[in-house]
Amino acid sequence: MPIRVLFVDDNASVLASLRRLLRPLQSEWDMQFVLSAAAALELLASELIDVVVSDFHMPKMDGDEFLALVRERYPRIVRLILSGQNDAVTTRKLVPLAHRFLSKPCTFGQIKETVESSFSFQGLLHSPALVALVSQLGGLPTPPLLHTRILQAMDKPDAAIADIADLIADDVAMAAKVMQVANSAFFGTNQPVADLRRAVLRLGADATVSLVMASGIFTRYDPAKLAPFSIDELWAHSRAMGELAGKIAKAEKKGHREVGEAQLAGLFHDIGRLVLVAQQADRYKEVFGLIRSEGLTISAAELRVFGTTHAEVGAYLLGLWGLPVSLVIAVACHHHPSRFPETAFSALTSVHIAEVLLDEDGSSPDLLHLEQLGLKDRLPIWEKLRDEMSA
Repeated sequence: MPIRVLFVDDNASVLASLRRLLRPLQSEWDMQFVLSAAAALELLASELIDVVVSDFHMPKMDGDEFLALVRERYPRIVRLILSGQNDAVTTRKLVPLAHRFLSKPCTFGQIKETVESSFSFQGLLHSPALVALVSQLGGLPTPPLLHTRILQAMDKPDAAIADIADLIADDVAMAAKVMQVANSAFFGTNQPVADLRRAVLRLGADATVSLVMASGIFTRYDPAKLAPFSIDELWAHSRAMGELAGKIAKAEKKGHREVGEAQLAGLFHDIGRLVLVAQQADRYKEVFGLIRSEGLTISAAELRVFGTTHAEVGAYLLGLWGLPVSLVIAVACHHHPSRFPETAFSALTSVHIAEVLLDEDGSSPDLLHLEQLGLKDRLPIWEKLRDEMSA
């Protein structure tokens, strides 16, 4: 079935240019072009659309208002912005609403890759209800104290990018959102960035402040409401995962980029749990009930309750946000890496081993994966890295 894509722009010449540019995709995409947000909403009410690509500045209804309505009424639709505006105000408005960003002028390859890669991650979740849940997501829980510390650090005239990045790394939700925007075409590059310091450097101080301040991204939470789930414990585990995954990659003589990818993959590996708890707190309590009553693993209990696991939910979200494929794969397969045909050591291996070594329940490594890579004899060395962290 072709991907059904709706383009919305008040400039007829822009739409005509897009129609000509994308003509080679006529057999692969079912494309429609409309001149206003009102016309787009009328069409959406009667036709099934997979991806919406909207301009930002339009008369009567701007792109942010339009995408907010799309998110509310049709949460399963992938929402993309194609705009010539990339200032701090625009960023603040659009980050909670758009999954991906494209900057005008845009090439055929950029549009094709962004639309197809965004839509391709639909297959990670088999439940339409969960696809809608994740697609509608505007914010993840963020600890109030950390939120304040980042704003204070950014307010200093001598604030260093490295210091700001290190603070952001303490927060899974904030780090994920920074990576999402830094990897968007808003910042004029097709080169993916998988290192948080480079991401903050690419964004610059103004855009980073806009992300931190953006309404709807960083929601406060009530620990009592989420109990027995502890976001603080999950953050502590995620930070430890990022640290150990990075050390494992470094021990395997990987370069700075690969080490950075391993660290981020470790930080993000359980972001799917944040999504499920933030959106479905009451149902997630059923997961804990199954763990206590039947001794199920977290993933098995999630599968029973939601029909999917946090690994798939997290990977779907990161893929939708446009993070590098290596990070998406590491998050999706970190429990069972042999399910992905990997032929070389990667962030996936680092995160899987870190998860096993930090698991207090004593889970076992995927020996088939390690055999495929010829790395079974490296386990004692990785265990030593874990022991050094806790010493």
